[in-house]
Amino acid sequence: TEKFVDGAWVAGILAYAYFISSLSVIAITGLSILKDVRMYSPIVMVSAILTVLFQLLFVRYGKEAVALSILIGQSIIPVLLFIFAQRKYYIPYNLLKNAGVLALSVLCFISASMIPVNDFWTLVLIKGLIILGFIIFVVMISFKQVRLLWKKDSLFEGNSV
Repeated sequence: TEKFVDGAWVAGILAYAYFISSLSVIAITGLSILKDVRMYSPIVMVSAILTVLFQLLFVRYGKEAVALSILIGQSIIPVLLFIFAQRKYYIPYNLLKNAGVLALSVLCFISASMIPVNDFWTLVLIKGLIILGFIIFVVMISFKQVRLLWKKDSLFEGNSV
């Protein structure tokens, strides 16, 4: 409905914050292998404290600023976990490619949110096409990586797929 249209930005930012915070599951992999996850709790506490401080600082700028403060605060967890975990147990993540995909998703979100269309169904169609294009792009990158790994894996030599 019309009264919730202004909350669309907030919902999108909070959804992105949830996704970013879920990256901590990947980031903690090396520490889990070492059975040394004691840094996780202090990192979460630092993130929680900073999130509350950011909210107090940004509350005067509106609901979008508070949502961004949550995104920033939640981003601290995977960033710090990646830093600490990679120092203790290096896993060769392609962080540059992943950062590019995250940046592209932010660009898609912002561009889709700024489309000046008054017709609801036209807007849904345009945003759906943007999301579909993003998904196709990510799948193409993923399949390319799987094919490269498949060629390197000796288990698949001689098999026609």
